[in-house]
Amino acid sequence: MVIRRRWFIHILWHWSWSRANQSRRGRTGFDFKTSNNEAKYEALIVGIKMALNARARILTVYSNSQMVTNQVDGTYDVKEDRMNEYLQEISELKSFQLHQILNTENIEGDYLLD
Repeated sequence: MVIRRRWFIHILWHWSWSRANQSRRGRTGFDFKTSNNEAKYEALIVGIKMALNARARILTVYSNSQMVTNQVDGTYDVKEDRMNEYLQEISELKSFQLHQILNTENIEGDYLLD
């Protein structure tokens, strides 16, 4: 059995995605009501946990969410209690690199959307 030690996760968000689109190509949808910002954090946490459960040792996450990437790295202040809860949960996970990527530069993400 081959275990991939290096993982790359692309967390993409676009307001116009439909629920039907979220089920294609390994996308994950949520069956509960949540705000857009909460969904972005949920996607980040689920992605990290999936990679760690698969024994990832080196984890790099790309996200097109300016808010999430800047709140996680401390550039932006967090004003909502619920977002602070998400940040706390993320800080308890194994270390990872998080990078903001612009939609226009996200070639891998574009492939997943097709």
